[in-house]
Amino acid sequence: MTPDKDIFSSREGRWDFVIAIVVIAIFSAFIYMYMFNKEEDSSVSVTDVETLDETPLPASFHSEGREYVYSNSDVYEPITIPAKDAYDHNKSTAVVISDTTLTVSDFKEEINVDLEEEITTEVQSISKGASDESTSEEIIADIETPIIEKKETKTPVAKKVEQLQETTKTAPVATTNSSLNCIAMVGIFKDPNNKNTIIEKLKTLGYTHDEGAYPKGLIYVGVPVDCGNEAKRKQLILELNEAFGIDSWVKKR
Repeated sequence: MTPDKDIFSSREGRWDFVIAIVVIAIFSAFIYMYMFNKEEDSSVSVTDVETLDETPLPASFHSEGREYVYSNSDVYEPITIPAKDAYDHNKSTAVVISDTTLTVSDFKEEINVDLEEEITTEVQSISKGASDESTSEEIIADIETPIIEKKETKTPVAKKVEQLQETTKTAPVATTNSSLNCIAMVGIFKDPNNKNTIIEKLKTLGYTHDEGAYPKGLIYVGVPVDCGNEAKRKQLILELNEAFGIDSWVKKR
């Protein structure tokens, strides 16, 4: 009988085999750790989603020790809702006064509709840009078309002076609610009578109020403001947040 021969032809082959075994073991350990951590992360994320509506209010949306409309009230309370049609795109949720107990999850349908509208607007703007490029040659051609000059009738000098005086007169511009294209939101209400308390306080503070329809059959109350006036917008939100103990937003009309 012949003795068993070593399966490795050389010492280098034996060491290569040992190293391969060690690498496979380390690789298997990494795979196990990755799969274990992934399962743990998924369980944590599910827990976070389930508890999202349990603590919806920011910790600092009101000042301790101050009395607000909803303080010790059986009618009003601060609720967290989506910042619908927010002028500031970074504002996703807000805290306002309400006579309901609605939360962010109750407005899921409205959020999806807003996203669809934004996507549609973006697509339309892209399409418009493409059509503008396609008609640029026609516009240039129109510009290059020779223009036939028309003879103008001479106007007496006295009449020209009168016309000049009329055009230099500046008409007074009245600031109305319709010319202010944004609303600083204060509250949303199911019962139309419950908005009166908020309106009266706004009048007491010297603000002009506005109201209108809101999703879920609600009525909103807020203060009109010019979207283009950034300083005014920010100042108004700060004042309303402090006066009503909310964390509001500026809504586009």
